[in-house]
Amino acid sequence: MGLLRYASYLAASGRLDAALIEALRAQELDPVSLAVNSELARIYYWNRHYDQAVAAFRHTIDLDPAYAGAHLRLGIVYVVQKDYSDAVRELTEAKQLFPRDTEADGLLGYTHALEGNTMVAYRFLEGLKQRSNREYVSKYAISLIYLGLGDRAAALDWLAKAAGEHSPGITFIGVDPLFDPVRSDSRFVTLLAKTGLRNLQAQNLPAALNKP
Repeated sequence: MGLLRYASYLAASGRLDAALIEALRAQELDPVSLAVNSELARIYYWNRHYDQAVAAFRHTIDLDPAYAGAHLRLGIVYVVQKDYSDAVRELTEAKQLFPRDTEADGLLGYTHALEGNTMVAYRFLEGLKQRSNREYVSKYAISLIYLGLGDRAAALDWLAKAAGEHSPGITFIGVDPLFDPVRSDSRFVTLLAKTGLRNLQAQNLPAALNKP
């Protein structure tokens, strides 16, 4: 697992090519590991190799159909590919397998918002806020819904709160395609600087991704 942790560290640091090499090495050593195959798929996703990410997540699910994390992350890949129906299917499956995970609700709200189902998105948003009165709810999940709704200010407000509570979702926002719409926003850049994360904007992304 040392190679896998190192691959994740490289990815969070913005060294995606190196991360992919280490993840592939880890898979060679342990080809049936759910954690290894799922992390390799995530690194494909962060590298914008979406078809390979889908294939790798599908392989992980073949190894264990009840692995909620693979369904969740496969749903994210489908979202960025604008395949919203498949995204909702996978995210719903993840939610059913792990109902206490609020990130699935956030991603479902985000997906519905992008698809134009704003009323459904707001229902997910209000549901998460109500749950937060009685249990822990990731502020990262709430920020995702605002991002999908196009409310950049609110999304960044909640993302800053998520960083303040050290939400696990924050670790990879510097390379995650979900945040490409705000990648050049000064508040996002400042947040990454405060958290010590590298902004993928510094790498050779397509020019369109660097527009405000």
